[in-house]
Amino acid sequence: MSAFNRRNGIVALAVAAVAAAALASAADPPTATGGAPPDVRRIEKFVHIAAFLNLAQGTVRMVAVLPIDGESSAAVLDTVAAVIRGNPSKRLRAYVVLRGSDSSLRAAVLAGRAADPRIVFFWDPAGTATAAWRADPARAGVWLYDTSARFTGGPPGASLVVGAPAATPEAPLAGPALREQAGELVRRVEAKMAQADDGS
Repeated sequence: MSAFNRRNGIVALAVAAVAAAALASAADPPTATGGAPPDVRRIEKFVHIAAFLNLAQGTVRMVAVLPIDGESSAAVLDTVAAVIRGNPSKRLRAYVVLRGSDSSLRAAVLAGRAADPRIVFFWDPAGTATAAWRADPARAGVWLYDTSARFTGGPPGASLVVGAPAATPEAPLAGPALREQAGELVRRVEAKMAQADDGS
């Protein structure tokens, strides 16, 4: 092979690699922060999500259960993400469980709306893991738990429960109440931590 042909072959390979990378990045779902789409963990039993929630004991936890095909799910997810973004405390976390559908891609696309390290995504295809919350399967809901809440055979009592409006499913979740209550719980835990640090 001549030097000319070899050089043209290398250039063609480089151009093809750049084009493939551009196509791959264009196909990725958009994220709120412009970073990589979040991971979505598949769960099938309540104990699976309970283990994650109990590991985060000591933080204020929001649990959002969203039907993948629900009309209000995107709006509810946007509200949860806005509450997280509006409070920079590492003591506030969200656990979003996407319920239903036989397509993991649909779960990934919905999760791509809210990439944040403090938001953890799960996919519950059969809806068995989220049945413990006894929520309307067609409606999204959010449960807020304080730092001492422990998940055993089922969810403990929540500090606040907010559901998507039934009459207008495209309407956003009542975000101000969720933001205010989450902020208050975070302030309390941070005040306790500051007192503990002063006493040591």
